[in-house]
Amino acid sequence: MVGDAWMRDEDLERTANLVRMSLEHLLDAFSGVEKATMDINDRENFFEPDDFNIANLDYMPTREVDSKIVELLEPLLHKTPIPGLNHGLGELPRFRAELGAFTGVAASINTSFLSRSFGERQDYPGILNGIDITGKFGIGLDGVLSESGDGLVFIGFGLRFDTPASSGIVDEPGTLAYGNLLSSIPSRSAYSIRFRMPFYLIPGDLLIAAPILMVLSPSSLNKMAAFAANGGLIPWQAGISTSIGRFQFILGREVSIQLFGRSKNRDASFQWAKAPDGDMKLAIATYRSTRIEFPILEYRPFRDFATAQSSKIFIQFYGGVDIPHNAEISTPSDLVLPELNDVWFLGIRMAFDWRYYF
Repeated sequence: MVGDAWMRDEDLERTANLVRMSLEHLLDAFSGVEKATMDINDRENFFEPDDFNIANLDYMPTREVDSKIVELLEPLLHKTPIPGLNHGLGELPRFRAELGAFTGVAASINTSFLSRSFGERQDYPGILNGIDITGKFGIGLDGVLSESGDGLVFIGFGLRFDTPASSGIVDEPGTLAYGNLLSSIPSRSAYSIRFRMPFYLIPGDLLIAAPILMVLSPSSLNKMAAFAANGGLIPWQAGISTSIGRFQFILGREVSIQLFGRSKNRDASFQWAKAPDGDMKLAIATYRSTRIEFPILEYRPFRDFATAQSSKIFIQFYGGVDIPHNAEISTPSDLVLPELNDVWFLGIRMAFDWRYYF
């Protein structure tokens, strides 16, 4: 059986036979040929609403039914299709939410619009492009309570590669012809960590509350987690499904930390430095930086979920800051490097996300 929308001729014939058998029993009962009744006198308040509550029971309760009724139902039940465990016609319907522990991979391309560059006299904007790949481990709870829910929790580790920034070491168009050599932020790579978790009221509150409430009040923890998965106590982070895709504000749910200059050779670029005579001269400086990225809005136009795998394409709009540190003059050594500036940015990221559920 494949459902009414996909009913075949053989399904229609089987259903018609079952309906015919049921009507025969009904007509036999009216005509007196069959006499099968349930004795309702031994049950108090038979016609009252049942107090059955599946949330409080471990097993289905037994029901006392007239054996004659069971005898009449048996031929019908034998002819009723039973969902199977194998794939194909008649298979069991699958739970469509992404539920359970998973491992996965996400790959993305992104563009960031920089407020400035790191160095002195580089207070003009630029554009920087990058790609990254991340391996993830987590728990999927997407759409368990409702279509707007998002209980996704994961931690991921990966690599990121950036192209040179579009701005030069000086604000002159001619420097762009030299590409990476005279870029204010040359091409670079980073180790990255990405973390995502819903929150009840403020980002990270479940990490603090969970160990405490798990001991003192598990029911309160369950309520907090349910609210967090459905957009928080103030549900401004609930997903919004539309005909063109799903939108969701995720500020505070996800953060990415990218560690640049941690390889054997640190990042290097030309920077303005102060000479002993007080003049500013160009020098080669090495440095490390920590880039913190906060996704703000997520748009998901495509999603597919199979028995144990899911895949989706999504777009994130993000903001953040790139913080330089451990800067040193490489050459000439007699120059003094002014303190490098933090770089604020806004950006857009398009990613393909694949997961395998255990």
